[in-house]
Amino acid sequence: MSNWYIHDHQAEVLTGFQPEWLPPAAYRYVTPEVSALTTTSPCIRLRAGPYVGALPLQNGDTLYILPRAGREAFSRMLLVVEGLDAAVRHEFDDFSSVAHEESGQAPWTVLLARPFAHKLRLIERESLNNRRLPQAVRLGAVTGKVNPARTLKAIATREYPPVYSTLRPPTLLTLENRLLSSAAMQLLRVRSAHPSDIPVLVRWGALARHAYITQEELLTNAAALRTYRCTGSRSYYVPALVMARLILSQAGLALEGADPLESEPILTDIAALFERYVRVVLSRALSPLGFLVEKRDATAPAMFVDGTCKLVPDVVISRSGTPLLLLDAKYKPDRGVDPADYYQMAAYMEAYDLRAGLVVRAVELVRSSPLIRHETPQGRAVYELTIPLGNWERAEGALLASTTPLLSLGVNRAG
Repeated sequence: MSNWYIHDHQAEVLTGFQPEWLPPAAYRYVTPEVSALTTTSPCIRLRAGPYVGALPLQNGDTLYILPRAGREAFSRMLLVVEGLDAAVRHEFDDFSSVAHEESGQAPWTVLLARPFAHKLRLIERESLNNRRLPQAVRLGAVTGKVNPARTLKAIATREYPPVYSTLRPPTLLTLENRLLSSAAMQLLRVRSAHPSDIPVLVRWGALARHAYITQEELLTNAAALRTYRCTGSRSYYVPALVMARLILSQAGLALEGADPLESEPILTDIAALFERYVRVVLSRALSPLGFLVEKRDATAPAMFVDGTCKLVPDVVISRSGTPLLLLDAKYKPDRGVDPADYYQMAAYMEAYDLRAGLVVRAVELVRSSPLIRHETPQGRAVYELTIPLGNWERAEGALLASTTPLLSLGVNRAG
């Protein structure tokens, strides 16, 4: 069995790859194209959409869609969006340096396998999180919370055992343990584990063999982590849970125990992730200054008076209810800003009656990221900023440095 690698937003030649290996669910994420025809077999090129993760193939191989911006940028965005970057900053920095030294091609799952297994052993040494679930039972003696009516009826009718009771035995099938179990099973499925780590991954994978975490629960757990509500006194769970989230984001297989070839794989839409990342970075910096950073879905204006075509910018920055600046986040590492992007921003500014708007484009690496200004005949300005996700500290610094001065321009309403 082999691994195949392509990148998001890119068409790449895979010599020897057969289109019939793709399961039906894969066509949502990749498109096969014939690149060249040889005397023996066609050379297949796969074009990936804006997704990152892994797709199990019909022949047992795995197709990985890697982030063009790099693993570190992808993980930084994921951690920031879910509010977990501060909780695992030390582990993330250490891991990033190891990842840079050890491999430039392997997916995150390969590099995360060893530190994740180490965290699982740490949890086993400390203590596993558990909870008590109510369980209805019939007993021969009074134990737990007795149901008097049913018990008296059973005694009167000479049923045995007569005591109807509710017990609350402890169980390890907590949301957190099931998340770790699902991630362990995924590492085993994609054969990313080091031989010495297989035993601990097998133990954890068997823990929730019939109760794998769902995508909805994955998001619930992330929200609980953000507000420190999921682990209680067991803070040593946090790094393992974050690693599990990253593993499941790139392992991409079905999480509910179903056949991964038939069920819908869970991949990350990196374009949507970049949009949320821009919004969170701006909100963290500007909210303490009294600004509101949001995406206005419900109250967005329409292009037409009959309400058709809602105009929803990715980011609206306002103060005291007054919109000051609009941003549109474009994850387009393979090309520049399109004319349609300018038309879109011009329509946004017209609808919100603003003189300035900012288009933020992500690329892998750039030497510099100057702010470009385009002015319309009506006096409105569309600014264009390119940020290098391959260097997230520089990218976030450039985003904030370019946005803050434009807020004063937005105060002057176009009307």
